[in-house]
Amino acid sequence: MLDTSHVLDMIADHYHHGLALHGAQVGVTTLTAAQLYQNFLDNFDPKAVNFDSCYPKYEQMRIRIYQLFQPVDPIGATVEECWSDFSRKLAQWHESRAIFEQFCQSWQSIHRKKLASLVCPPNVVRHILSKAGAPLTPQELEPPISSKEYDFAVNNGHFIRARFVLSDLLYFLGW
Repeated sequence: MLDTSHVLDMIADHYHHGLALHGAQVGVTTLTAAQLYQNFLDNFDPKAVNFDSCYPKYEQMRIRIYQLFQPVDPIGATVEECWSDFSRKLAQWHESRAIFEQFCQSWQSIHRKKLASLVCPPNVVRHILSKAGAPLTPQELEPPISSKEYDFAVNNGHFIRARFVLSDLLYFLGW
């Protein structure tokens, strides 16, 4: 969830807030990522996927990204960079539809078990961060981050990079 941390930095810079320590932000977002992965593992039903709705049009996504990030980037340079990266990822997503359909077909037999073996459960992440004395919520960061800003960063951080992350899949699935 490094992308989330970078969006939090963008917000802090725009509103002239102090920046929280990057590692502390990453710790908090790692806990969020673990919760998202656990939710995905527990609730993903590939039979419920509407594949046609998982592939948004380019212009629709370009407009969405501009609308989302323009308030924190009035000059537009970062928005342009975000769109450039995301458009490449979107092209690859469209090109990989057959692979995603195959992934869904073999979710229960192959992929769910493999992903579960790679993901650290949220309670373990929480325990590790707690033992280290690290913040567990955005409000515990210094300076604190509001729930509104944190939610924006979690929901939209995947738009700022070309790499495909769980948040992209959740977005394309309409979660």
